[in-house]
Amino acid sequence: MISLGSQRAFFWDNGMIDTGKTTASHLVHHPLRKQVLMTFDQPWEGDGCGAFSLVFDPQLNRYRMYYEAWQMMNSQGTEHTLSDVKYCMIESEDGLHWERPNLGLHEFNGTRENNIVLVKSMFPGLRSLDSCFVMLDENPTPAVPERYKATTCYQTKNEDGTWHRALYSLVSDDGVHFRRYGIITEHGRFDTVNVVQWYP
Repeated sequence: MISLGSQRAFFWDNGMIDTGKTTASHLVHHPLRKQVLMTFDQPWEGDGCGAFSLVFDPQLNRYRMYYEAWQMMNSQGTEHTLSDVKYCMIESEDGLHWERPNLGLHEFNGTRENNIVLVKSMFPGLRSLDSCFVMLDENPTPAVPERYKATTCYQTKNEDGTWHRALYSLVSDDGVHFRRYGIITEHGRFDTVNVVQWYP
């Protein structure tokens, strides 16, 4: 038997339930479709969005959600591509009503009127940005002073033409202007969201 005490736990299956000591049944409720909170339909968002990170910034008293956006298929529609992944940010005061701030940082189709935060051209030699995760560092004595920290899969080309993958850290004081900080590790595929947090 597993004792949880007063801690919360996810019950994905019956693995933590002693069926010999309870008559409780496993019941999966049917999801109910509710209102749409945000539609990702801007030209720079392409037809794919993912790798969402949610942050509440107490200094701004607002939520920020970061996400990757890209055209999932190449122009011929024959293969999946990550070549033009962009990281964007939306903001909300209540977590229900979201808006795209006009950041004016990166050009897309001749205009900078968009909410794009990161693009691969910020990092010379980079093949693509992938699986970015953004967090607000609440450590009172952080090793790196910037408040926002991020991870991203970072692919660069080797001299022999092969691709080198590494997990990089990015930092930003305002959550908008990020810079590369350094390599976290070079051992792994990093093909999913690589989550980092500070826990007291």
